[in-house]
Amino acid sequence: MLSYLIAPISIFIAVYFNISVLGYYGDRIQLYVYSVFIVAAVLWKKGEFNRDIINKKVILFIVALIGLQGLGLLISSLRAADSIYYRSPLKMFAGFLVFLFGVLVHYLVVKLTVNTKRDIEKFSKGLWYAIVISTLVSLFQFLYIVIPGSFQSIVHFIGTYLEARWGGKEANLSLDSYYLMGSYAETVKRINGLTEEASSMATLFFVAFIPFLLASIKNRYNLFHQNRNTKRLYITLILMVIILISAKTSSGILFGILALVLAYRYFNKRYQLLVLACAFVAIIIFIGYGIQNNYFEYIIQNFILSKNENSISTRTGGTIALLKSSFFGFFTGVGYEYHAYYIGTYMPEWARHNIEYFQAVKNRDFPIVSVALGWLTDYGVLVVGLVFWYVRNKLKSFKKNVEILQKQGNSEEMLFVTLYDAMRYYLIFALLASCLLYVWYASTYLVIFFFFIVTVKILKKTIINSAIETEHSVVESKKCV
Repeated sequence: MLSYLIAPISIFIAVYFNISVLGYYGDRIQLYVYSVFIVAAVLWKKGEFNRDIINKKVILFIVALIGLQGLGLLISSLRAADSIYYRSPLKMFAGFLVFLFGVLVHYLVVKLTVNTKRDIEKFSKGLWYAIVISTLVSLFQFLYIVIPGSFQSIVHFIGTYLEARWGGKEANLSLDSYYLMGSYAETVKRINGLTEEASSMATLFFVAFIPFLLASIKNRYNLFHQNRNTKRLYITLILMVIILISAKTSSGILFGILALVLAYRYFNKRYQLLVLACAFVAIIIFIGYGIQNNYFEYIIQNFILSKNENSISTRTGGTIALLKSSFFGFFTGVGYEYHAYYIGTYMPEWARHNIEYFQAVKNRDFPIVSVALGWLTDYGVLVVGLVFWYVRNKLKSFKKNVEILQKQGNSEEMLFVTLYDAMRYYLIFALLASCLLYVWYASTYLVIFFFFIVTVKILKKTIINSAIETEHSVVESKKCV
């Protein structure tokens, strides 16, 4: 039962608490619910666990990570001693340990509740519920924006009680808040689902949800219900693409088009014709009606043809500064949350004369504008390289074992083939999204990543059990002869 609930719970990232001592995870429900799940799993299993829950290699990696972060923070604090961006290395180190604890909670809840093929099926079905909820919420927002007055009460309720917000509960107190009217969609007329803003919703759909839909459509196998009926998946994917392109964010437009192009080649001819017909109708509607509609005009003018000048200069300058910063902590990393000092120091002069820059200086914190560069800057090439090496080996192991399973003619073949494709898409999409900014450590991304890791182990066990059963049946047949 617990494995059903992990994915649906992960999408509700609104701030419900104010426990800053526990960092990002302390304000959200996942840390507490997943901790209860872990305790329940421990009591259920009565202490009987596999020895590889956290193996020696993982422990060594964690120890090395902690040591390198401590060293990086010490070096950075000495460099920034006279800067307004100086932060106590002890506080930052404690913050990093809390952050690491939160990540480990996500790992343990998946590891302890997903142990068999049946658990994989339960988790996948729970993920389907998460996809449906997120899509419906976004669809309500889309209809509210396109058809003024429709679904306002639903959008307002979601925004008030379920929507994540930058700045937490106090976010709507500012006069320039995204959520001043009660929700993001009501205030800025953009789609954000249950996330903080439109770009966050776009990345969530693209990285976390669409890989499973694409893999299922490609293999003609419904991963969420373990059958061949994929009609609802076609519909869901097309709805997601419409939402992404209509979200008034450049990343959403990019992700939506890319997802549709990748999916199109896997569609059968009937659905290919349907997509072409829908595209033709959309163009006609746009020409006949959309040009007169402020919603579509606003998308074109502000999110395709032009961008805010302040935003462009700040993001470009921040990316350059972040690239320079990554060399100062090349091996150890500059330390958890210490990138602000380096970005503030190495920001190009031409990027310092705008409102966003002065706001960052006022807050003494520059945002990371590229997740990939942020990883290199905060954690260093040693840690990032080891993680990439580990993930690459897991993917290779997954592929190798899938091929073995296919040779065995195992009945579970389609399940694991589809999961392998989903993992490939997930990693590729995550890597593409890492060129931009998103909350990579949000619960949904973590539980899906760890789900793939445990799936590789379950696949190995499936192959071993299948080989044993085959050998046993051969022995039995010989006895009968």
